[in-house]
Amino acid sequence: MISCNEFIKIAFYFKIAAYSYDNGVAPYTGENPELLKDFTTTLFPDTEYIFALSMDESGLSTFTLFDSDSNFIEVQTVQHLNKCTDNYWEGIVDGLYFGGTCVAPESVIVSYF
Repeated sequence: MISCNEFIKIAFYFKIAAYSYDNGVAPYTGENPELLKDFTTTLFPDTEYIFALSMDESGLSTFTLFDSDSNFIEVQTVQHLNKCTDNYWEGIVDGLYFGGTCVAPESVIVSYF
């Protein structure tokens, strides 16, 4: 296992993942592994990216990664069993989380649109 200090020394790139909760089931319990999707794309510090999240009435959450010129890079989807068809349009609680127990090795600037 890499310690926090070792990680910071070698952190010239990072990876992202998308996750969702579904009807109280957390993505890390193993009960529904499809709730956690790893992106295969390697991201680099000091590079701008666009990350879009959308959800529709079918219960599909779509996480899409673009470069700063809006060119598509990668997409991951999560199909929710609990579709929330009566109120999905009210919006979602979303945000970025720099996971783990170490201090983030890079500053992350986020703009919400």
